[in-house]
Amino acid sequence: MDENQDDSYATRRADLDARFQSLPQVGSPSYWQTVEARDAQQQLPLEVLARSCRECFVAGAMADAQHICELIIRRVEGNVKGWSSRIAAMARSGMREQRRQDLEQDCYMKLWEELSGNRRSYLLENFASAFNRLRQHVSHSYMEREGEWKRSDDVQPTRIPRGETGSFDATPSGSDSLPLSETQADPKAQAALEKAELSDLMAHIMSLPPDERMILLRSLAGDGQEDIAADLGVTARTIRNRLKRAKDEVIRRYQGGNGGGEEVHHD
Repeated sequence: MDENQDDSYATRRADLDARFQSLPQVGSPSYWQTVEARDAQQQLPLEVLARSCRECFVAGAMADAQHICELIIRRVEGNVKGWSSRIAAMARSGMREQRRQDLEQDCYMKLWEELSGNRRSYLLENFASAFNRLRQHVSHSYMEREGEWKRSDDVQPTRIPRGETGSFDATPSGSDSLPLSETQADPKAQAALEKAELSDLMAHIMSLPPDERMILLRSLAGDGQEDIAADLGVTARTIRNRLKRAKDEVIRRYQGGNGGGEEVHHD
């Protein structure tokens, strides 16, 4: 029985490796057509997508890595929603929706950390099993941190809900043409962004337009504006404008302004 399992695992690993090696040249139209396939019969295994994401990250193609990560998230989104709802159902009454959202953000953040890291990740070998363990780790870490595993009625949540925190006084986006002096992110908005838990912000970051999302993620990762501008073939001033707009929008959504799910139009 064990030998059969080993043989089955070896066969599957060889098949996954063959699928990955047979991908068209990275970045080519045929590559993206293959990677972005929506038809269930044509979709790549999640292990292959995870390996492709890691490949792009190692090559420094952050925008491509982020895009492939988004494709993976779309594939697992329904699974994550069901999982987060089940875990959040154990939370105190009145806190469940917040817990559900926090769990999803933490899960996606942990997924990105796994895919973009340098260490061996079993997401590249057995995605379903590894992702299940990842969710278990997230749920235990989060619910223990929030005191939700201790169901005593005398214990009150120690974390202040985001909706009850004070205003960050972030300067909202102004006119379409900002003077150079206004292209730097508002200091208070920047301070709020740095103090907030990245897991709390991830859902808002992921809902930004692709160009602003990628720029903000690279900035948070420590990339300089000049380097980002050079990679994208635009001016540093353009990056500053987009980065300011992205930061202001994330902070606005973090505070609950006008609802986090609304569509925002940009030029």
